[in-house]
Amino acid sequence: GNTLSSRNSFAGVKGNWGKVIWGRYDSPMKSAGRMVEYFNERIGDARNATAYFGKGWDNRYAEMLMYATPTLGEMFDVRLQFVPENGGNETTVFSGAVFFKKSGFKAAVAYETKGAGMHHVVPDSAESSGGIRASLLYSAERWSVSGLFQSLSNVDGMKDLSATTYGLGANFLATPKWDLKAQYYAFDPNTDMDDDASSMIV
Repeated sequence: GNTLSSRNSFAGVKGNWGKVIWGRYDSPMKSAGRMVEYFNERIGDARNATAYFGKGWDNRYAEMLMYATPTLGEMFDVRLQFVPENGGNETTVFSGAVFFKKSGFKAAVAYETKGAGMHHVVPDSAESSGGIRASLLYSAERWSVSGLFQSLSNVDGMKDLSATTYGLGANFLATPKWDLKAQYYAFDPNTDMDDDASSMIV
């Protein structure tokens, strides 16, 4: 449970081959989104748009096992995470991402899949749900811009229940003590309702 911490807490080994850790840690999918977030844990957090009606895709999983490569070619690193069925979690999870960093640019492409889902409750549903996320950030001395795209499919194991999210953000260091920042995100679920899409400007 939360005996040690509700934040990242883990044990592992590392070497010139990379590292393997076990415990509680942010998923690679989450890390790909946090990389471009300008309003982390504030009212304008992009997770208002990347979650599917409250069901998050930015998780810090317990009892996970993750392998992370060393930096490859001075630009790339890869993280692969596996979460077995445990506790109240009735599904396995795989999350993986490739991260890029060079000359002011940061980019990531992530994929996450959750097994089991709701198919044990709703027979005519999919075996697993999946999500793809791509993010990009460019930082200069006093400003930065970012973008994110996410596509979800078979949410909660329900066939054809999907959603698309995209967003843009920018930050300008006006003075050493003041930042001007803004971001726009749009969420468009594929449902039978006509007006369930939403957008957020911060």
